[in-house]
Amino acid sequence: MSINVARFNEYFDIVSANTPDLLAEAYRLRYQVLCLEENVPGFERQKYPDGLEWDEYDARSVHSLLRYRPSGEFVGTVRLILSDPTDVNRPFPIEIHAARDFDPGRIDIRRLPRAQMAEISRLVVPRSRRSLTVDITNHYGSREMADRDAAERYHAGEPFFGLLCAVLLMTAQNNVTCWYACMERKLDVLLARLGLQLAPIGPVVEYHGLRQPHMSRVSDVVERIYFARPRMWRLITMNGKLWRHSIRRTEKVRLI
Repeated sequence: MSINVARFNEYFDIVSANTPDLLAEAYRLRYQVLCLEENVPGFERQKYPDGLEWDEYDARSVHSLLRYRPSGEFVGTVRLILSDPTDVNRPFPIEIHAARDFDPGRIDIRRLPRAQMAEISRLVVPRSRRSLTVDITNHYGSREMADRDAAERYHAGEPFFGLLCAVLLMTAQNNVTCWYACMERKLDVLLARLGLQLAPIGPVVEYHGLRQPHMSRVSDVVERIYFARPRMWRLITMNGKLWRHSIRRTEKVRLI
């Protein structure tokens, strides 16, 4: 999928959800997608009578929204769960659900730079704004936009990439150097197609459905994108503004 940075900036804004009202917008989108549209295990709608999906990790997270400028509506959200500022050894959700199965040949949990780690979480886009051009049928992409006009479909695939840009922005702002993520197979396949894949560190586990734990250094992912998908790199780094480190080919077998 071709992504044009100038066009993206014309149609989309990344908004930091740093006020109660904006956080409520993020929680409302999460409820809409996870509880109503997708019925993800563990997100039964009766748990959220106010129509806002949130949990205990939101207090130690930073959040972003993606706004579609022509209508002013929010079309996606994502959060980064940061290390607990009162106790960096407090586990991330992925560690609670999957750490016992982490591959010791791929990751040494004792050596992780915990103060600079974050877990990518709650990346959602409503059905009405999913990509027609990606063969994904859950909340990362859909074929349900075939009846939209050409101009609307022209921009339909970009919310997902805007959220990736938001992830890197929050990463840079919070001095994060390593990402955790626990992903469904379909999202993993999509990221691999785009050169954005993280490294698997264990088998598939039950974690709001079947998901596989991943972890990568941010520098490794960004460098790989730079060589594999330069247009994508320009978008998610805002033409390099978010990533000024020297780019060089590296090959690492062990993550940490």
